[in-house]
Amino acid sequence: MGMFFLFLGFLYFLKMAIDQNWVPPVVRAVAGIVAGTSCMFAGFLFYKKEKIKTSELLAGFGISLIFATFAYTSFSSAIHWSTNSLFICVLALTGLFTWVGYRYNLHILLIISLLGGLLSPVILKAGQEQILALFLYLTVLNIAALFISVSKNWHEIRIISFIITVINYITYYVLFDPASWGKPFFYISCIFVVYMIGTMVALFRQKKNFVGLNLYLSIINAINYVFWAICIFNRFDISYNWATSLSGCIFIITSGFIYLYSRKSILGPALTYFGLGILLLAISGGEMKYFSAGGINYVMSAGIWLLLAAIMFGAGMAIKKDELKYISAGGWVLLLIYWLCVAWEVKWVNWFGVPYIPFINPGALIWMSLAFMGFVFAAFLVKNYRGLSTMFGIVSHLVIGGLLTVQITNVWKAYSVNFSVQLALSVSWTIYALLMFLWGAYNRDTIFRIFGSVVIIFTALKVMLFDLSGDATVYKVLCLVTLGIIILAISYINQRWALKEHSVENVTENH
Repeated sequence: MGMFFLFLGFLYFLKMAIDQNWVPPVVRAVAGIVAGTSCMFAGFLFYKKEKIKTSELLAGFGISLIFATFAYTSFSSAIHWSTNSLFICVLALTGLFTWVGYRYNLHILLIISLLGGLLSPVILKAGQEQILALFLYLTVLNIAALFISVSKNWHEIRIISFIITVINYITYYVLFDPASWGKPFFYISCIFVVYMIGTMVALFRQKKNFVGLNLYLSIINAINYVFWAICIFNRFDISYNWATSLSGCIFIITSGFIYLYSRKSILGPALTYFGLGILLLAISGGEMKYFSAGGINYVMSAGIWLLLAAIMFGAGMAIKKDELKYISAGGWVLLLIYWLCVAWEVKWVNWFGVPYIPFINPGALIWMSLAFMGFVFAAFLVKNYRGLSTMFGIVSHLVIGGLLTVQITNVWKAYSVNFSVQLALSVSWTIYALLMFLWGAYNRDTIFRIFGSVVIIFTALKVMLFDLSGDATVYKVLCLVTLGIIILAISYINQRWALKEHSVENVTENH
């Protein structure tokens, strides 16, 4: 602490000398380099006398003085070193003290050197034109801090470097008041990526130790990143969804790596990373107001929530945890209710100048995805919860039936088709009945036979009473032939289904 306050005294003396213009700028820089080098040499002499702690204090103080001088020469308008010069010098000095500290286990030397290097920009503030140099400077020091911290298992080094780096970022953001979102977001992304990689390397190096400080620091790093992303984009009236979505995906992928590397840590860090990723994606899905034209915001929100449900179900399948699958199924039900409330505000999109392409429209894609996931849940639940499985299957079939009806009516509306839309709907509903029989045969669930039969009877009555009125045309002939073929296919499926049931009953009786 004594050396720390001495260093602060030097920094403020240097700042005062700048403000009062006591000595020429070059003399200040030379004095700083000479003082720093002298302290380093004194530290070397004490090291030879085996006074290790004293040598570390002096050498670390000297390195801090040189870092402060580098910061001054680069950030001062009087000298204004080039970014290239600063980068080379900081890289060389950082490489030197990192190698010495690593080779001879000089813990105190490394802490003092990093403290001095990271604190210098807070006191000797860079101007707007030196912001890139500032963050290059900080990146080099942070990589060195993470390398030493992970290699030597000295946790406090990466905590100190992270805290002071965040202080530097806050100073930059508050004092310089960025005029656009690009630079502040790029710099906070760099900090996030560096510490994300650093903590992950630490996780995998430290004998599968996925708990404790590494987990805590990675979560704090994510919270810091998300906070600044939301703050920056809100200030410039831009949607922050893609930033939070990206970080959410990173955490979900990370949870997968942790699970594969250490299966006994499933309920700890892997699940924590996974939950944090889901939370970030959920935040993204709930804030789509910037894409409100034509109801696309509802499509994007529903798409993200569908992705979350699919990821949750896939994770449950991978780690054989039924709880995750049930949570995913519950989320699907809530999403279906939400989509039923907002889907009618979604307009179709003219792709490539074509007025309407059935099934390839934003709303239709969500309906199809909902139906597909519903069938997946129904297949998953059929062994243990047959009634629940049937419910998911019925709802998914209703989605398919409604989708077929809407797509056909939209085609007729977009292209002003002269052929009877009612006959086309009858064909689609018969196909829909065929799908119900196929699903019932697959799951051996009689209720789908009943529903499919009701649809066929209703469609047949509709065709006989309404669709065939008027003159005979080739289109009516084709529709009737199509209906006949589909119903024959249903009859064939029904017959095979009944034969299977009969053979199963015979085997049961024989047993």
